[in-house]
Amino acid sequence: MELTPRAGQIVALAGQRAKDLGHERVGAEHLLLALSEEKESVAALVLRELNVAEALRQRLLEIFAEPGYNTPTRRLTDSEGRFLGNVETDEEGNDILVDSEGNERPWPGGGHQSD
Repeated sequence: MELTPRAGQIVALAGQRAKDLGHERVGAEHLLLALSEEKESVAALVLRELNVAEALRQRLLEIFAEPGYNTPTRRLTDSEGRFLGNVETDEEGNDILVDSEGNERPWPGGGHQSD
């Protein structure tokens, strides 16, 4: 399925915002940021009509500034490729394992990581 020209512009703006922020990947949050700044789309109009566009933009910028936000998530599997969880970095800079149920525990290393 193809993007409309406006959707393509929003995706491009999201990519530029991610790049401007020093992020390596474009996430849904960058799309929301682009929509909060874009003026012409129906989605942008709805955000403005609900008076949330600027609050959304500000909150996203706050989240982007939080410690550990731009730390890549590393997928951890056992030697047979079974998913064990994602290795993430907590606010203190420690690696933690977050399993599929959201449980967190210190990650001592080991296992196989992939992006």
